[in-house]
Amino acid sequence: MLRRRTEAFYWGLLGIFVTVVCVALTRLITHVDRDAVHEIGVAFRIERPAGSVPITVANLLAHRFEMPRLALTDYNEMLIIIPPGTTSITVYGAAPFEMSCAYSDEVQIAAALPTFLGAVRKGPLTSIADRVTAAPQTLALGIGTDSTILATRRVWGTLLRVPPSVRAKLQRTPLAQAVVRCSFAQSIVAAPTFSGRSVIVAVVDTRTGTVALDMSAFDGVDGLRFGGGVATANGGDQLRILDAQDRLVRVEWNDEAALEERDIILVLIGGLAAVAAATFIESLRPVVKSRAVPGDAPRD
Repeated sequence: MLRRRTEAFYWGLLGIFVTVVCVALTRLITHVDRDAVHEIGVAFRIERPAGSVPITVANLLAHRFEMPRLALTDYNEMLIIIPPGTTSITVYGAAPFEMSCAYSDEVQIAAALPTFLGAVRKGPLTSIADRVTAAPQTLALGIGTDSTILATRRVWGTLLRVPPSVRAKLQRTPLAQAVVRCSFAQSIVAAPTFSGRSVIVAVVDTRTGTVALDMSAFDGVDGLRFGGGVATANGGDQLRILDAQDRLVRVEWNDEAALEERDIILVLIGGLAAVAAATFIESLRPVVKSRAVPGDAPRD
């Protein structure tokens, strides 16, 4: 009888352990971090020729190669595509020692995003060395209910000057654009849930004009959603336009790799739950057998 009680004890202990593992895995995939918010702000200084037509959503198609574009391509990488007349770029939200930026000396003519992505992946890049780093400052966007974004804390603003050689090539080549790649030491994308991802992108300076945010080169994205920005008929579901009236957009999506991991964990939880039930049943077997027939307790 003592041996059966010992077996029952160890079966019950194993069942408790498996149950704890199930609970831990369940908490892992259902945890929500409401404080997980990452913001990136960008401002452009662009010297446009006198008499040039301001770019708006209405004339966007005709002037789409004359406006700057932001493209998030990875969790720690952003491409900044600049048009002629751009003299500097200021990036807010990342300390200078957590960010490194480089540019391609070649310009692209009326090019799509994959062309710029290929340029930074395969072509030589030159680091932007003459950058002026400002002290952390408080930003005030004043965008309705989103005015607290990038304004409730002091953030770094790093000024990146466009090299004169690139500026000259842009000026003498019609419909030309250049690309700057900024890499970050830490992810610029927040993970509020196990598979959910989000980032807030803001155009800090209203004088910048119209800016496009392109997510088409970000791999492993499922269920892309935008909160803010202006959708265009020819821009597709992966592009939003930011202007003086709509200067901030929140981008949310599910990470495909994390979704696969979650599915695997769910299957594992189901299997472990079955094991836990079996071990608890096994731990109760001696008691059940001893009470099945009164006076006929199991003997060792």
